[in-house]
Amino acid sequence: MNCARSAGSFTTVPGWANVGMGLIGATGAYLAHGQTEPTAWLGTWLGAASAAFALGLLASSTRTELPACPCAANRPAGSFSDWGRPS
Repeated sequence: MNCARSAGSFTTVPGWANVGMGLIGATGAYLAHGQTEPTAWLGTWLGAASAAFALGLLASSTRTELPACPCAANRPAGSFSDWGRPS
């Protein structure tokens, strides 16, 4: 039961980082729209994607503590076969 309660409050990337990544994407779209050369357009998008990715990594690194529950997300894939067995 604790697992279900704590699952809703845990996200890998915090909400404000998602807002920042969205703003970076919107800014990238605005800047890429004005590019006349395909390489400049691609460079603008790759720059925005790199910045958003870096922000996501930075924000995720602050959320490294996983909830302490025996959820499926915390178990290796091979351990699914032992569900239902007493621990």
